[in-house]
Amino acid sequence: MTRPGNRPPSASEQKLAASLAGAVDLSGLKKRAEAKRDPVAAARTSGGGTGPVTLVEVDEATFEQEVLVRSTQVPVIVELMSRRAPTVLTSLLSSLAEEGGGQWVHAVVDVDSSPGIAQAFQARAVPTVVAVAAGRPLADFEGEQPEDALRQWIAAVLQATEGKLSGVPGSADTGEPDDPADPER
Repeated sequence: MTRPGNRPPSASEQKLAASLAGAVDLSGLKKRAEAKRDPVAAARTSGGGTGPVTLVEVDEATFEQEVLVRSTQVPVIVELMSRRAPTVLTSLLSSLAEEGGGQWVHAVVDVDSSPGIAQAFQARAVPTVVAVAAGRPLADFEGEQPEDALRQWIAAVLQATEGKLSGVPGSADTGEPDDPADPER
């Protein structure tokens, strides 16, 4: 083991390295425990923070920007949930959004702190999931769903919106023609 500057490790560093040999990574257990306590926070921190936005936490103050405006670029899958009754749906949707690489965004709304959003969607139960595209609800469902059913539902949403939205948030495509003087564009 070498350190920057090619200085040999000290005796304490050698002991530490020896004590960690064969150590077991328990971070997976920690993530599962965090997901049970706060599924939104666990999903938010599981991605590593690089790449396109795939998860946003939404409240009544941020709903317009994070859901309505963002849905003009990519579909936004809004999950109405309650932190008082966490489900695995939050982490499953977050994983699928991350896997999708920015094709769609998972927006999480805690109905206990933002009841107006639940009322706007006329949600009768939690979890309720609503796909929003171009600022409008497109499809929805209530309750837990198996992963394969979620994948099919998301694929149908993506197919329904294909070519109809402007693309990944923050992309160079603004929807404006390259040459505004050219009426043929």
